[in-house]
Amino acid sequence: MKNIKLVALLLICIESYSSCNSSKKNPNTVIFNEDNVSAVQPTSINILPSFNLLTSPTKIYSIDSLLFIVEAAGSKFVHIYNLKSNSFISSTGVKSNDTIGLVSCWELSFNTKKKVFWVDDLVSKKLVEYSIDSVLSNKNYIPRKVINLNKSSQLCYFPTLIDRDSTIFVSPDFTGFKSRRLFFIDKTGVVYKSSGILPGIQKDFSLAINSQSFQAILTVDYDRKKIVLVDFYSDKIEVYNPDGKKLFYISGPDQFEPEFTTSHIYNTDMMNLKKSTRIGYLDVKTTPNYIYALYSGKEVQDKNFSYGNVIYVFDWNGKALFKIPIKKSADAFAVNEPERIIYTTSLKGQIIKYKY
Repeated sequence: MKNIKLVALLLICIESYSSCNSSKKNPNTVIFNEDNVSAVQPTSINILPSFNLLTSPTKIYSIDSLLFIVEAAGSKFVHIYNLKSNSFISSTGVKSNDTIGLVSCWELSFNTKKKVFWVDDLVSKKLVEYSIDSVLSNKNYIPRKVINLNKSSQLCYFPTLIDRDSTIFVSPDFTGFKSRRLFFIDKTGVVYKSSGILPGIQKDFSLAINSQSFQAILTVDYDRKKIVLVDFYSDKIEVYNPDGKKLFYISGPDQFEPEFTTSHIYNTDMMNLKKSTRIGYLDVKTTPNYIYALYSGKEVQDKNFSYGNVIYVFDWNGKALFKIPIKKSADAFAVNEPERIIYTTSLKGQIIKYKY
């Protein structure tokens, strides 16, 4: 359970890669290293109370005075925590195989203008919309809307809402489908456009292998209208405009590429992790001011390799401004920038609050 996000990525395709050098020659790549980034130490660290409902939270989001927490265990997937009263308000996302239930929950997307959030049910291949007000009032756990992904979009993993009208979603490519980096999905569940390219190509490997090696976590900044991906098996961050045109890459702090071996199973090219495979970025959040990215840098053979202890902060030109060390290893986080607070998950299923 502790490595559930890694397991999800392995279930999608499996494992890593060895030396690709195109990014180092790319004029749109901003390179940084550890020595050039100063640390902003947290001034206080607290464990949020009342978290007996959770055993292994996998995602966390800060929306106004609320925390939305994704939890794989239990009868419901999404739990909402009130930061003012330090207590749980409600839970939703009932686990079931029927048309209104969820089989899985990997990502949440929010439309605060319409007061809704979307769940990506990766296993059932559908996107599910919930009313925030209905969930908070404990009156209605039934989804407002369900989008079933059609055959063309079922190779899309972790679709994320890209516009405030809840009509367009964007997804990274993990499979080499259509030779593109991003898929755009409309409100009927159909891929209507693909764009972008991988941040690196190893010519000796198939496109499917290259795509698997650049698995990424994606987020969208609505205010700046930017799409941001952080790579799992390299230390790259990719920034695109809403049409999927690459703006720039960020490379660092260690400048490493995916490292892996390959196999061919059931007529499918698969990439396989090595003990020396390094893990890059684990989660990303954005604000109108900054990009925040949680970093591991560990090898697969290291203990808790899919958890990190530092969050790097970048401006929207790709410059690394500072880093926030976090004492307890985390695989997901949320940001409350106005109050300078970071919330993280922990190995023990806790939610940790860092004031910085």
